[in-house]
Amino acid sequence: MERPADEISYTPSQLRAYLEHIDLCSDASDFPEPSIPWLEKLIRHHISSIPFENLAMHYSKTHLLDLDPVNLYTKVIKRGFGGGCTELNRMFGLLMKGLGFEVTMHGARVHAAAGGGEGDWYFGWTHMVNLVHLNGNNYLVDVAFGGLGPVKPLLLEPNSIASGVGNQQYRLSKEVVKSQGQAEGLWIYQQRTRHV
Repeated sequence: MERPADEISYTPSQLRAYLEHIDLCSDASDFPEPSIPWLEKLIRHHISSIPFENLAMHYSKTHLLDLDPVNLYTKVIKRGFGGGCTELNRMFGLLMKGLGFEVTMHGARVHAAAGGGEGDWYFGWTHMVNLVHLNGNNYLVDVAFGGLGPVKPLLLEPNSIASGVGNQQYRLSKEVVKSQGQAEGLWIYQQRTRHV
């Protein structure tokens, strides 16, 4: 019988191999308690060790993504490949769950400008992010948006700004996007590079 999605995570030995793969090997029998510093370290090591890429979409026999946790683990940890946003954020979500974080995975849409298009519109539900609930707050965690992605958890609070690599800044705003047919505000991830 297949387990419900909210019960799926990696085994302790798989978690240790994952941590070793991202240069966070721990010989301890227990993992650190969930915390913002630990989460920031996990994100930093993950994005520094596992490439955001889509080679399998072009060079595999099927040209399909496989989000099965075991197949993702084999592809990334055992075979050393990277992956696209849905693959890497799914894997990272399972890592966080296995380490005791409270995580939910969510679909997301990418604005045309970020996807190389023009105009004020959004692509379909082609992206995936994780929300982490910790210490009474929710944080957006996205380890698979390439060079435009956040390098630390973003507090899910309107206009909360976080610094990134170099001169980059990130924030989440909540806005009504009329073209999306939504009456209530949607969370919008924004990134900019400060000119110094």
